Amino acid sequence: MIEREEMNYDDFTLRDVNRDELSGSLAPFTLVVVTLFLSGTGLLVSYSSSYDVAISKGLQHYYYLLEMVTFGALALITGVLVFFTKRKRLEKCAYVFYPISLLLMLVESYIAINGKEVAPLFERLNASDILIFTTVWIVATAFPKIRNRERRGWWYLLITLAGTISIFLMVLSGKYTYAILYFLTLVVLFKLSHFGFRFILFYSLFTITIFAFLFLLIPSALESVFNRLMFLDGNSADAERIINSLNAVREGGFLGKGFGNGYYKLSLIDGVEGDYVSANIIEELGILGALLIFLLFMFLFILGMRTSNRALESGDEFVMIASYGFTFVILFKAILSCFVTLGLFPSSGISMPFFSANGFEFYITILECAFLYRFTHITGRSGK
Repeated sequence: MIEREEMNYDDFTLRDVNRDELSGSLAPFTLVVVTLFLSGTGLLVSYSSSYDVAISKGLQHYYYLLEMVTFGALALITGVLVFFTKRKRLEKCAYVFYPISLLLMLVESYIAINGKEVAPLFERLNASDILIFTTVWIVATAFPKIRNRERRGWWYLLITLAGTISIFLMVLSGKYTYAILYFLTLVVLFKLSHFGFRFILFYSLFTITIFAFLFLLIPSALESVFNRLMFLDGNSADAERIINSLNAVREGGFLGKGFGNGYYKLSLIDGVEGDYVSANIIEELGILGALLIFLLFMFLFILGMRTSNRALESGDEFVMIASYGFTFVILFKAILSCFVTLGLFPSSGISMPFFSANGFEFYITILECAFLYRFTHITGRSGK
């Protein structure tokens, strides 16, 4: 049997640990339970919020549910591959998928800026979600090696510059909330990667300045903000949508109307199956149900932080950065989605993890949890 001190990342698989190792922590089991609860609840809520939308488009009422179940199954298969793939191969995959995600972001931005029509399949494929996922992956893979001089320092500049350009593209294509999420994710990743405070401050001020400048140059962006936050134009689509969303939240009350009994999802809130799914959650499950769901998200985030801290103690920076990064993205994406529902952010296409009826975004979320499961399984065996 290999001694504890000699075991590396790839030694920690289900085949290589003994019975004592496997009884060291309940964290992996807890993560699976939390993920299953969120996934199961998300599938039920997504069906409730999307069946009328599917019928109005001439589709079967279970169309979006079937899409999510299919992508969820694919995510489980991919998750098994992630669990048993050697670390070096995972790192090589990061160098492959990150450039692909950048290319997808460029294509999506070009289509949005020029008003081109896209195929339904590409429309469901959210390049921003893919880019955020692969950015966490590439930073966790590359930055520790840069500091250890296994890679040249220009990697810092390349990934930082690519991240800034991606934020600009998101703003230009109207995905303002995604741009905010991506910016916050980059700042957190830089902090985890031991970037200096001055660099993070300078980068933040520079990005915020350019963000605000571009935002002011886009008339539709300012109009959306005024219509939603100040209700200056009650006849606009944005204002009507946020008014109906807030009415759904108010009528849901503390206990809600009951699952499936929502009224405002019946063609009154455009995007209720996606950006505004939080309104349907509160209307049907009430504030209490929404709080319980939020507690599950917080529990998932705590598991990610716990795994990240354990990895830091053992000196595994790849696991430390990736664990915190993935759970940060899931939690704050859910928070920003709620902010959109309440009118605190302009609607720009951000989904709620597990709950928005988009199969590919559900796939990305489950895949992030699969990575986290592997990391939790590794770090949880020490019994500390």
